[in-house]
Amino acid sequence: MSGQPLFPQPVRPLADLPEQSGRAGTLCIAASLTNLREIERAWGSRPALAVRHVVLERARELCRSVSGIAVLSGDVILFVFDSPLGGLPPAASDLAQIGLLLDRILCDLADQPVKIAGDAVFVTLSLSVVEQAEGAFDAAAPGAGAHAARPGREEEHWRERFLVDMKAAENLFSAKHLDRLVFDAESVRHLGSAGIVRYYKVVPFWTCHGVRQQVAGMVAPLARLGLVRRLDRWAVEATLCALHANPGLSFGCNVTSHSAALDAWWTLIIAQLGEQRAVAQRLVIELSDVPPATDLVTVGAFVRRLQALGCQVALDNVGGGSSSVEALASLGADIVKIGAGCLREARVSDRAADFLRNLVALARGTGADVVITGAEDAADVEIAEFVGATHIQGPCFKDQVPEILNINCPN
Repeated sequence: MSGQPLFPQPVRPLADLPEQSGRAGTLCIAASLTNLREIERAWGSRPALAVRHVVLERARELCRSVSGIAVLSGDVILFVFDSPLGGLPPAASDLAQIGLLLDRILCDLADQPVKIAGDAVFVTLSLSVVEQAEGAFDAAAPGAGAHAARPGREEEHWRERFLVDMKAAENLFSAKHLDRLVFDAESVRHLGSAGIVRYYKVVPFWTCHGVRQQVAGMVAPLARLGLVRRLDRWAVEATLCALHANPGLSFGCNVTSHSAALDAWWTLIIAQLGEQRAVAQRLVIELSDVPPATDLVTVGAFVRRLQALGCQVALDNVGGGSSSVEALASLGADIVKIGAGCLREARVSDRAADFLRNLVALARGTGADVVITGAEDAADVEIAEFVGATHIQGPCFKDQVPEILNINCPN
């Protein structure tokens, strides 16, 4: 597409939307289909067009229940809704109402696969609220034009991995819809008073052919596809359910650094936490693997917004993953969790034990509590005490997690 731009210019991010806007007239939301170029690269241009058509029909179906219209230009669908919004559950604020609508768009357009030649294909979306403005942008400009395929074996390898990743996504989404995605808990305990639980970490599992598996192995393929944020959202929803079902306890969950942004995926949750501060104060969000290439300005804004609501933020897998020292120094996390690999090495090496002690000291120097993860026995607890940690987590406490702990997988 070229020539006159069709859609209005986005004027502010979702994080800046007020809780009560007094908004009247129309509400415009742009939904960018961000992986259509990869779909075209893997299956061809005609299947990619078919995917675009299916998603547009889903958008139009949504607009029949939530009064609005949906039009397509390039890889962007523009929704225009009357405001105040109809066809949605009541909400306590304008922000919560917009969050409900954004969630509805994300779910209705992207939670179900599109079938291509027998393969299940999931689309990825990026949403932004836009306003009628004098400036405009060409919706087809980003990523426009056919993808230039890489020659030979490299392209074949890419396609093979893309198809395998998409199959993994199909298995996980199918498990969720069939209620085979379940959540368990691990306890984070005070050192020296192991009977005192700081919080329970909600951990997702899924069952395949009757075998229960950790979902952690699915994170890499989902991240390559741009779908990992859906898994992160399911974990957060399950954690919020656990908080409501267990009012005397605190719970946390792990989300990837891909989710550390104040955008459509968090709009409703931020609004709900703002309305339920007693719940927010018992919620811990663990950020896993914040590598040096991460936009720490965006992540920092995300951390500060959660903390302002009363939540605590943990930086996970420090020393054992790709979480950078810069992230440790700059994000102001309330809790620092040391990767289990550091403890394994400290069991057999004095040098590794010294490194772990120095890492704990560095983390505590930021004002954070420090959790040693991966503890398997009393000897590991002694190591954690020796290096100066404040808390511990691991399999040695699994039998001490209450069986009556009510953790629900949300529908």
